[in-house]
Amino acid sequence: AAPAPAAVHPPGSVTDFDEIGLAAAGFIRADGTEQLFPPGVAHVHDEATGARVDPTAQHLGQPACFMHGPYIGGAGDSFQEFTLQLPAAPAGVLTGLTALAAGAEASDGVTFRVRVNGQVAWSEHRRGSAWQPFSVNLAAWTGETVRIRFEVSPGPAGNSSFDWALWGGRRLLLPGYTAP
Repeated sequence: AAPAPAAVHPPGSVTDFDEIGLAAAGFIRADGTEQLFPPGVAHVHDEATGARVDPTAQHLGQPACFMHGPYIGGAGDSFQEFTLQLPAAPAGVLTGLTALAAGAEASDGVTFRVRVNGQVAWSEHRRGSAWQPFSVNLAAWTGETVRIRFEVSPGPAGNSSFDWALWGGRRLLLPGYTAP
């Protein structure tokens, strides 16, 4: 496994995850084996499993990060992970949008998940191509170095067909924060 990227200090009161640049991406196979690619490898397409992470996608006129979990040799999860040093104050809120790409109507849905230091902080199974908001309160991790992982999984049936997942507008909001 590749090492996690160095912690990034938020540049101000709003941190746009699509502009940080130092993300790690990877996937988890059906057997639980995790493959992490080196930090800074933005576009991942693993030919052996079909897993994909592409932060250069577009959806409904908005930049997006496309993810599809492994499907060759069994379904699994795909993810993009960021390491941040959260300030001691104020408490942060992570916000963004999720959707399935156009043409994914045959999908039985995707489970979108945000993990903070390995702990599930938000999870929801979603369908449809309309952007849907999410929000995660990061108060429990104030002042800590955190790994924030945006993850997608096939639904409860484990069917990854047409699971063309999208994350958009992912931001860390720190009202009143000024970078040191």
